[in-house]
Amino acid sequence: MTLPAEIATTADLADAASEAERRIAWLRLAAVPLIGASVALPHPNPDKEAFFIAAGAVAVYALGALVWAYARPVTLRFGVVATALDVAAISVLAGFSGGGFSQARLAYFLIPVAVAFRFRPALTAAASAATVVAYLAQALAHPASHSRGAERFIAIQVGFLVWLGLAAVLLSAVLWRRTARVGALAEGRRRLIADSLAAGERERRALAEGLHDNAIQNLLSARLDLQEVSEELAHPGLQRADAALAESIRNLREAVFELHPYVLEQAGLVAALRSVAQRAARHGGFAVRLDLTSSSGSPTRTAP
Repeated sequence: MTLPAEIATTADLADAASEAERRIAWLRLAAVPLIGASVALPHPNPDKEAFFIAAGAVAVYALGALVWAYARPVTLRFGVVATALDVAAISVLAGFSGGGFSQARLAYFLIPVAVAFRFRPALTAAASAATVVAYLAQALAHPASHSRGAERFIAIQVGFLVWLGLAAVLLSAVLWRRTARVGALAEGRRRLIADSLAAGERERRALAEGLHDNAIQNLLSARLDLQEVSEELAHPGLQRADAALAESIRNLREAVFELHPYVLEQAGLVAALRSVAQRAARHGGFAVRLDLTSSSGSPTRTAP
């Protein structure tokens, strides 16, 4: 199934992206105490005081991102900036807790998974690559990288990060395609509803025009003929027939108005609402007050 690119920019996808960003914000905030707890585990050359200061700053950033995701509309720029800040924050925390050999390095694995929720495979791939580069820079710059077995350790960690990045890219692609299909189905549903309403409106208009141009005109013509006869020959039956024709014409006009209020096209929505209110008031025997605003912006008040 091939989907047009514009489907990914529908309101449904925008809502899904906002919801995903909020989930990422919660995940980011939940990761902070986990990273903080990792400093208690054995690792080389920790700087605990600087680590906890940086962890506090990251916690403030995570909380601010969470508030922003709920209070403001999220955009692609927000996702890119947040991802870059995530990589930078984890790199700083890892640097203060033993670099690429500390337990805090495991936080790098959170980046590809979190970014996958944004339904953008390209962004997920870029974030995964940035994570690998950041980890390599941390690990290779640390003095422990020259120790025995360090290269193997680093290679295994990079392998895990690459594997997780590929999996996250595939997951992001699957999520995007499924969300795009949902958006396409929703758009198709809206179009079907609009077409159905338009078809019903055309049928009502055609029926109203038929009644107005044929049935009502024939009855008016018959009533005129009957009135001409009544002028020459007065008879109670003719008066009753004239009254019946007048009632039938009135009922047909009411039906035509219910089918398609021509006043809506000719005089606008305000006049149409006023006409509907007046008819309802006459039929129900009650008074109604309308406070309407015309297309020009001037308020109009009616109390039929």
